[in-house]
Amino acid sequence: MREFNTSGPNLPEKHYTLLRPHLVKQGKNLVYDERYVTIWSPHQTGKSTYFNALDCELKQDGYKVAVLNFEGFEDASEKDFLNYVIAVLSEQWNIQFEFKSNTLHSVFQHITNTKNKNYVLIIDKLEHIKDNFLEVFLHEVRAAYHSRQNHGLKSVILVNTVNIEGILKNQAIPFNISENLPIPYFTNEETFELLSQHERETGQLFDAAVKTKISAITANQPGLVNAFAGKLVSDYPEKPILSYADYLKVEDWFLTESIDKNLSNIVNKAEEYRPFVEQLLFKDIKILFQIHREDIKTLYVNGIIKKEEDGSVGFRVPLYQKVLHTAFFPYTNGESDRIQSTIIVEEFYTEEGVFDINKVIEKYKIYALRRRFRYFREKNEKGRYITLKEATLVYSFE
Repeated sequence: MREFNTSGPNLPEKHYTLLRPHLVKQGKNLVYDERYVTIWSPHQTGKSTYFNALDCELKQDGYKVAVLNFEGFEDASEKDFLNYVIAVLSEQWNIQFEFKSNTLHSVFQHITNTKNKNYVLIIDKLEHIKDNFLEVFLHEVRAAYHSRQNHGLKSVILVNTVNIEGILKNQAIPFNISENLPIPYFTNEETFELLSQHERETGQLFDAAVKTKISAITANQPGLVNAFAGKLVSDYPEKPILSYADYLKVEDWFLTESIDKNLSNIVNKAEEYRPFVEQLLFKDIKILFQIHREDIKTLYVNGIIKKEEDGSVGFRVPLYQKVLHTAFFPYTNGESDRIQSTIIVEEFYTEEGVFDINKVIEKYKIYALRRRFRYFREKNEKGRYITLKEATLVYSFE
């Protein structure tokens, strides 16, 4: 029986998988056109699953595909780096490098001397390469690109968690040759289809409201969709229908108990710009989305924020917003002091000295309308605010 996968690339024979053929076709067309490509998207958005599917289809079309994964190479020596590159290319392309191939330039020179071949090089986790290796590596890739019609390296695909410009700390590195191919989150329909694969294969159903909530709370982020669904089916394996009450327990677990690598990464990244994130979370103000601001760019490429329709900054994934609210919420946020500074205590007592709770409630209603509590309000399907959660009012009233 297949399962929901939350670690590493999907294996269709073991995991519920969306093959996304329209995206694979886009990648194939870029390779056919001998383009060099950057595939980028935040963590757990399906990049590895995507390029594995692209790898398989390209091989069926006669291309020789090699995959380099540089995860863990932050502290690698030049010798280890070069030996790894040569070993992978030798095995996956079935070519022999000369003994004198002791520099990256000589390796690429050997590749570009190869004629009548269709080589494709996929490079995963490019951002883990040391800056000095990265500079040389990208120079060689760029040189190969400009002469690609005369040699066998027809396409290079760089796979990163951020756009290539986001990892070029040395601005002297010229790299304007690649086509960007972002991997989008699932659509609502794709999320429902993934959940339906489990339903068809096991007979266990998700209540319609649960499907809708998983789609909404995750914003259809592939890793989170799999995580929510996987937790539900593992916690309630014998239930014929997974209910909304079951969903709420799982959501609470993610917010209060789970030590999830994806969510921890989001908190750690947000911590770098905590004052800015706290403004978004706790102040009822709009901040203009400007991609050239370092805080906005970093949070955007890590999937934490997005540009709203009105041009302001908003949170991209509701679950991230809730997790960050929990993580950054101050034990004392100054609200009590702010309220007390504007209150004339005597107003709330009758002439007989009796505390007038009704007057407190009426004053609080005015206060609540003025403060708005935008974060806690719920939205309808069109994204418009409709209600204010009772629990929020009770908390602030107390």
